[in-house]
Amino acid sequence: MYKLGIIGFGVVGKSVLSFLRNTKNHVSNTGDATSNVARIVRECETIEVWDKRALNDEELLLLEQARAVFVNGTDVGLDSFFQHNDFVVASPGIDLSAYKQWRHKIVCELDFFSAFFSKPVVAITGSVGKTTITRLLGVLANKLPVSVASPWPINSEDRTHVRAAIGGNIGIGMLDLVGHQQDIDTAIVELSSFQLEFSTHFVPAVAIYTNIYPNHLDRHGTIKSYCAAKTTMLHKQEAGNIAIFSHELLTGPSARFMADELEQIRSQIVVTSPHKLKRAAITAIPVSCFHLVYLDGKQIILASYENYKSAASIILVDNVELPDITFTSNWVQVIAGLYLMGLAVDKLPMLLKKTTTEDLLPGLGHRVHLCATVKGVDFYDDSKSTITQATLAAVERLAEQKRPIIVILGGLSKGIDRSWLMTALGKISYIKRVFCFGPESSQFEGAEEYETLEALMQAVGSIMTTGDIVLFSPSGTSFDFFKNYEHRGQVFEQLVQNLA
Repeated sequence: MYKLGIIGFGVVGKSVLSFLRNTKNHVSNTGDATSNVARIVRECETIEVWDKRALNDEELLLLEQARAVFVNGTDVGLDSFFQHNDFVVASPGIDLSAYKQWRHKIVCELDFFSAFFSKPVVAITGSVGKTTITRLLGVLANKLPVSVASPWPINSEDRTHVRAAIGGNIGIGMLDLVGHQQDIDTAIVELSSFQLEFSTHFVPAVAIYTNIYPNHLDRHGTIKSYCAAKTTMLHKQEAGNIAIFSHELLTGPSARFMADELEQIRSQIVVTSPHKLKRAAITAIPVSCFHLVYLDGKQIILASYENYKSAASIILVDNVELPDITFTSNWVQVIAGLYLMGLAVDKLPMLLKKTTTEDLLPGLGHRVHLCATVKGVDFYDDSKSTITQATLAAVERLAEQKRPIIVILGGLSKGIDRSWLMTALGKISYIKRVFCFGPESSQFEGAEEYETLEALMQAVGSIMTTGDIVLFSPSGTSFDFFKNYEHRGQVFEQLVQNLA
């Protein structure tokens, strides 16, 4: 019999406790009952919950109903908590890098999910774009019919449409998906490096990698460790599984590490590109046999390569107008994912004509979003930008309008060197001014510094002129002054309204 500890009693901690309470009695009839994780659940004798904050009455009642014991973190350190329990599950947001000696005791939320969720999973990760891709995949997967000749058909009940659910960082909580699996055919989940870091069992049918830039180095330490956390879900994939990588990922800053990973994985490799690749770009891909999905004019093409030689080529989608709601690179990955899920992507052009932006990305604000036009000036809310590459991509996208751009930077760096961003922005001729705010403003040498966003917006109001674009794209996390990036975006949008 085992003692199980839960570190942190937030959203994930409560979800794990509820899952254990509801699953324990029928574990032998759910998922892979022979797995190590299932055995832990089945033979769990005691549950302890560790947190540094005092729990409220409602939370204490949850513990009582689950027969769990509260451990006050101000009195008992994590080392003692690890030592006392046989296995421990922690919220992904809790940094356990200082407790590596206890790594063998850590069981992550994702491994609980993989042990008990029996349907195919499409997993999306990366530094930028994963939320948008997850949303689009989920919405379109539920609207497109199943393909008659599918390379990887999902087993849906009526074989005409697929019931897909979005989960992970957005949508339904991962462990809540377990209880809903009888009503769905597949789960499409967004995963962070924190969720993947300690996973040893999770194997997605399709793994999608948007990109990997230096990020969260305050926790992972090095780009290599960050990449290692991201790629854990590739290690157990087999030949019947699929791994989708952006061409940028395989040739950019993380290319060296990814080349090592690609030598070890057994899954089918699909590379995506927002445009047709020249021969030199194709041979730069660190594997010689792969499928390539790319946009050529208004067509989405699938080309197969063996030893870098084109073996076959087909048109997946013809005469498609991609809505300008995200980057083309994201759209290509979405379409590749839909095709490999067995869906009729040739029906996409007609579907997109009948589908509104709100239907495609419901409630997905704060991502290069035109939030207001004040005195002839367009204000874009890109509060979701927490890394420099996202900010630069947003600026380059808006620069296509050939109008003056005022850029607002800020936030916390997560241990990343952001000084290069000012140099990159200096090369874009449409930049009018760069402002920054907050405790790490000194990282943006040459930008006009302000202590608060409120003071900065007053300055913007005094210099903006008709025809300008104002882009709020901090390139850092929101935890200097705000609860999260949504709160930061809401504050910005209110300040914009004040200018009116």
